[in-house]
Amino acid sequence: MKKQRTTQQRKVIEEICFSSTCPLSIDDIESRGKEILATLNRVTVYRILNRMVDAGELTRFSHPEKGTLYEQANRPHHHHFFCKTCEATFELPGCGLSLKKQTPAGFIVEGHEVFLNGVCAACAS
Repeated sequence: MKKQRTTQQRKVIEEICFSSTCPLSIDDIESRGKEILATLNRVTVYRILNRMVDAGELTRFSHPEKGTLYEQANRPHHHHFFCKTCEATFELPGCGLSLKKQTPAGFIVEGHEVFLNGVCAACAS
């Protein structure tokens, strides 16, 4: 595989993605990136994110309400909570599902994702 050069744009996107404690949308990454590097554009953000996903540095997944989100790869299994008031996405550690009980005989589970939604503690208070 061809070695990718580390550009200023990539450094900014890496900093944003690797310092975040919650999944980020393309809009989140682009707006935070433009605060640091005004010349950053959406095409560049997509290109760098795709390379980071291909390299196994980030995971991309689809949220039913927020669309495509990105987070650091190689994290322990977890699920997500979406606050309908502030529109933030929170990571929920662990998993309460017993896949053997939930899966019909003969099915082979290769993975799963659970999304909870409602109102976060900050918005509820």
